[in-house]
Amino acid sequence: MVEVVAAIIRDRDKFLICQRPENKKRALMWEFPGGKIEAGETPEAALKR
Repeated sequence: MVEVVAAIIRDRDKFLICQRPENKKRALMWEFPGGKIEAGETPEAALKR
């Protein structure tokens, strides 16, 4: 199992989303910020990264 984190960041009626890099799976699709938690990393640290 892969553990991941994601954030929904809202400023009134606007949301922060990110576009995936061209060289990754699901290239150029939109997603909320976040990703895989690396070994020894807390979920909070992963979100900051």
